[in-house]
Amino acid sequence: MRKLEVTVAGRWYVALTILLGVVALSSGNNIVYLIESLLLSGLILSGILSERSISALKIEFKRIPVAANSAPKDQVYISNQRRFPIFCVEVGEWTNGKFVPSAFVPFLAPRQSIVISSKQRFDQRGWHTWDALAIATSYPFGFAKKLRILSNKGGRRIIWPEPLKGDSSKNRSPNSEGTFKAGVRIQEGEVRPMTWDDDYRHVVWTLSARGTEPLVRQRRSESQDEKLVLDLRTEAGTSLENRIRDLAQVFYSDAGEEGKTWSLTLVDWEGARTYHGRKDSLDQLALAQAQGLIPRKEAA
Repeated sequence: MRKLEVTVAGRWYVALTILLGVVALSSGNNIVYLIESLLLSGLILSGILSERSISALKIEFKRIPVAANSAPKDQVYISNQRRFPIFCVEVGEWTNGKFVPSAFVPFLAPRQSIVISSKQRFDQRGWHTWDALAIATSYPFGFAKKLRILSNKGGRRIIWPEPLKGDSSKNRSPNSEGTFKAGVRIQEGEVRPMTWDDDYRHVVWTLSARGTEPLVRQRRSESQDEKLVLDLRTEAGTSLENRIRDLAQVFYSDAGEEGKTWSLTLVDWEGARTYHGRKDSLDQLALAQAQGLIPRKEAA
């Protein structure tokens, strides 16, 4: 699918072309006809070159977990599939009828492929969705921005809470419990639901056969994790957002340990759920929503 967004310069150019066309028809002056022909040729040439540029590119995004209001880490793979050079091309996302640029390529040689960093930043945590990927260019004259929308490239991703500035050790939760001790020994008598990073050798098959999901023995390191708690039985607002950022900072500061020294417990009106690991915990913090001071069913 193609879209065309006319720039201010393009509007003036079209207005001038129409004006000269009227003058040429009314006066019959050959010089005015020649100027009008040149202006129309410029419009046609601009359309041909811009279409050739955007149709020659292949793009792929490598999306890396990113936090709100922090430097983006995504990588964009861009390949020129044709035997002619490409100039001044933008790639990005098409969201709610608008083009959101992620990267700019001033020049791409014939058959060349490059990998560049995305410049797109995100303002808030939670789900970020896009309808499609898009390629845009205003080459060569800047009369209009022509977009090629890749409608089969939509999707969504999780944006983690914003990292806090300053010393991370000062931002750790005052409500944490327990002390971390190194080790991965099995803690007898304690089980939990299996997660994607668990070893199948730790599955307790006798207990798992009774339920709907596999259960594994807790590791000694997990049973002695510091337990971070987020109570969602509150109203949405600054207080909850600050609490979420404080908890997220703990996992950012312990990135080298892969989050194994911490566990996150979310408490809501349906009960409590515990998550282990840095990625799972940050994902849950990114999607956490206040449930109000009274249960939703009673409120209704």
